[in-house]
Amino acid sequence: MIFKELLEIITFNDVWKELVKEYSLDEKEFGTYLGVFNQLKELKPDPNHDGLRFLLS
Repeated sequence: MIFKELLEIITFNDVWKELVKEYSLDEKEFGTYLGVFNQLKELKPDPNHDGLRFLLS
């Protein structure tokens, strides 16, 4: 599974709910996290000519 495919199966609303439960963040910090989430959703995979894969465990 490539990183982009992984991002497509993540339910960002669920991640957001967990952040709200776990951390006391002000609106400025929420804006930062939201910006990161939006950038992650826009990633496009590039061809991998080196035969390497990104692995999350």
